[in-house]
Amino acid sequence: MACSLTGSTIRLACGVNPCELISPEGYGELKQLTWGFVGEKFAMPDLDAIDHRIITELQRDGRLPIVELADRVGLSATPCLRRVKRLEADGVIVRYAALVDTRRLGRGVQALVEVTLEDHSEAVVEAFEAAIRDRPEVVACFAMTGEMDFLMLVQVADLEAYSAFALRTLLRMPGVKGSRSSFIMQTIKSDLAYAPMPPARERHPR
Repeated sequence: MACSLTGSTIRLACGVNPCELISPEGYGELKQLTWGFVGEKFAMPDLDAIDHRIITELQRDGRLPIVELADRVGLSATPCLRRVKRLEADGVIVRYAALVDTRRLGRGVQALVEVTLEDHSEAVVEAFEAAIRDRPEVVACFAMTGEMDFLMLVQVADLEAYSAFALRTLLRMPGVKGSRSSFIMQTIKSDLAYAPMPPARERHPR
């Protein structure tokens, strides 16, 4: 999704808001190209060190009983439960799920797939996204900056299954111009849980 906006060069870096790097006119074009996620801000809940410890413990074990969780973070059960409910209500904790070994489910082949679209009109993008959401082989899909438009993680049983998906499904999806696949040979790290560092400040338990 390479683009030049009103003569400005866009560089995206960790911690940098791309909206600060371009003119207002260019931002409008950028937001259209990236389908709305650039520049959008989420409300940041007011979290303290205990909240972060709760999050860390639940990421390690989402089935942790509230009494044990409370003991690990230094609270009694009632205020700990209250904090967990608040984290859920604030959207910090989105849901609870089981992490599985996909090889034991017959999905031993994983590929990272770069996808480019013919154009970036709203109709084309929405049709492609709808098609992707219906495919169980695609376990993750991200809208990207750079040369590609989307990056997907695909899990299938074997190379024959991947070939069928790529040729009979992916390349026939609405608006797809082309794709490039890289197969994962070995997983070096796969830690889906983000373990936050406690902030410097501490607040009294509530």
